[in-house]
Amino acid sequence: MGIEAGKIYKNRNQEYIFFIAKDKDDEIINGHSINRPFIIFYSDDKVYYLSAKSISKKNRKKTLADKFNVVFKTDLFGEDKEVAINCSVINIMDRKLFESLYVEDDDMNNFQTTPWHYDKIMGTLYRYFDEITYAEASHIDNDTQQLVWKSTLESKLNKLDCLKVIKGYNYLLFESDISRKELLDKPDKFFSLVTSFYERVKFETQEDFDEYVITHQEMESIKYEVHIKNAIKELKQNLEKEKNNINY
Repeated sequence: MGIEAGKIYKNRNQEYIFFIAKDKDDEIINGHSINRPFIIFYSDDKVYYLSAKSISKKNRKKTLADKFNVVFKTDLFGEDKEVAINCSVINIMDRKLFESLYVEDDDMNNFQTTPWHYDKIMGTLYRYFDEITYAEASHIDNDTQQLVWKSTLESKLNKLDCLKVIKGYNYLLFESDISRKELLDKPDKFFSLVTSFYERVKFETQEDFDEYVITHQEMESIKYEVHIKNAIKELKQNLEKEKNNINY
């Protein structure tokens, strides 16, 4: 397994049809079919995702009034249908558990969305980062066959990992001289750079990362090396400030 970003899932295994997302009031979201998660990113062991829903006449006014909703005229599969991605809550789940919920090798699962979708969502997450809440699933209850959720305090421990990804993305692609449009028009190149950067920030030392690169040969073009190093420098400074603000 490796880090991935910007994926969407739709078709669930029938034995697992419970809801998998919470809202900002810590309530289970039960109005979006059985939740179509938009993946901010996969780590090696966790999935960090947002709730997506279709926009209808019934929910349009309320949906558009919510500043945390990112609205698209075409859905994440490229269909001519309006959807909203809610950025108020980042849901977290064990990666193996998450993948077990969905039909394997289904074309509508692990579907790569466009860089333009991903970029707009990441911009919104950055803008409202300090207002985001976190909800982490623990396991499936054997008796009820429903998800059991961790406490609010436990869930908040994911904030630093999310900071690395969300603010790191901003430093790399918004606050540098990288041509964003050039990357956004080239999906393979875009997601290669983004996931390479996410791989980079998870390592504690340059030596650890260099060893990973030699082993996996996944480093993006050397021309972005300066941008990556500058983004990581800013990120580390921000991370230290955030650590002092979080009460464990």
